[in-house]
Amino acid sequence: MSPADDGLYEENDRIFNLPPGRTGELINEFQSRGHLGEFAEMSEYWPKRTIDADPMNFEQAQNFWQKVVSTRRANAELIEFIKKNLFKKFRLAVLSNFTPDLNEYLEKYKISHFFERVFISAVLRMKKPDPAIYRHALKEMNVLPQESLFIDDKEENIAAALNLGMRGVVFGDTEKSINEIIKIII
Repeated sequence: MSPADDGLYEENDRIFNLPPGRTGELINEFQSRGHLGEFAEMSEYWPKRTIDADPMNFEQAQNFWQKVVSTRRANAELIEFIKKNLFKKFRLAVLSNFTPDLNEYLEKYKISHFFERVFISAVLRMKKPDPAIYRHALKEMNVLPQESLFIDDKEENIAAALNLGMRGVVFGDTEKSINEIIKIII
């Protein structure tokens, strides 16, 4: 699940006469700070930051963030793969750079029951690719690195997992990534 931008960042820049890319910069700043727990959720960060930084009032900032949140989409093909091929066959966990409200999204998409544990960077106050967060998840799950398969959409996060002895798949194209996972688990 990820924001699908859908041109909202550029639209927001135009509406509020922001320099091109400013909305994206603010989103990136939030991710950098919010995923470490400095903010409980984006709705707490965004209005305060934009009021200080740009010509956007509190209500406008909240409305924009609701638009961004509405672009989050679950990957139906991946969910079906997990349901048919991984769930109840493997111990599954989530290790995510996200705000504490991640569990709400897992519930919304009706996938929370797939995962034995959910490790959220903002709660743990450390984030990928810091090796400490991987070690924490491995310890809490009581598994060895070589017994684990780590799947992530960022190469640097996979590299960190590989350096600890985990196996890894960079998730990009859904079909290709699923085929890579199948090769590893068979």
